[in-house]
Amino acid sequence: LSLSDATSYLAGIFASIYLAIEATLELLPTVLLQAGIVSSWTTIFGVYSVIAVVAMIGMLGVDNYNPTTTTTPTATTSTVPVPVPVAADNSSDDTDDDENITTLHTSNMSTAPSSSWQHKLLAAWHLLRDDPKLRYLIGLNAAFGFSG
Repeated sequence: LSLSDATSYLAGIFASIYLAIEATLELLPTVLLQAGIVSSWTTIFGVYSVIAVVAMIGMLGVDNYNPTTTTTPTATTSTVPVPVPVAADNSSDDTDDDENITTLHTSNMSTAPSSSWQHKLLAAWHLLRDDPKLRYLIGLNAAFGFSG
């Protein structure tokens, strides 16, 4: 299974689950109020608060992925080739973007600690500036955000 096929497959599963949960949570107040199960918006907000707390508790079970640990491949495991980072100026590069990853240009970033909001803002800006795919996803993110 290639890296792009695995990514597409897992992205499809994630998108389906995310859309199902979002649609369910959008319809939940209407169903609860119309069916007479609840009679006030206070109860609806309480239900959403419980859902948020359950989601937060569920996040405690998510493992912290550590990319520095490696496993030795055996006959039963398959290895995935690691993409090679592209150069800083990839606008004239004719390679397929799915086969490459874009590196952040830390040389022109501030010396702020990596957990600071300034570092995160600059990292997002550099990713937006340097990754050609992200430029075209802004409209999708804006439309999705405003429609919710």
